[in-house]
Amino acid sequence: MSFLQEFFEQNSSVLSERLKAEGFTEEQAGEFLPEASSAILKAFQHKELEKIIAAMGLNKPEALLEAVNVNAIAENIGMSAYQVSTGFEVIAPVMAEAFSNNNGGVVSAAASIAWGDFLNFSK
Repeated sequence: MSFLQEFFEQNSSVLSERLKAEGFTEEQAGEFLPEASSAILKAFQHKELEKIIAAMGLNKPEALLEAVNVNAIAENIGMSAYQVSTGFEVIAPVMAEAFSNNNGGVVSAAASIAWGDFLNFSK
């Protein structure tokens, strides 16, 4: 299982609660989280590990916001770009902590984002 899959599965309720605290409805949080996961995967798939580590390992939402297409996400889920940006600002610190504390290390987490299931196939 990739870092992103594991992260969103293990933290969905915490992330949803944090999003709701920032004004998201339950439905909006439910639509945002899978779209955010998909957008992050698309942004970093097959990219250099250093870029992934720099963006994911920092508690700086700007790194994620620069990597994803906020307007496309907003359009896909019927939210404003401001709401989507707020969503990434909410999940970024939780994701950065999980990334930094990944059992396999940050390189393993970054590799699972870049190459996904290919890593599991080679085992």
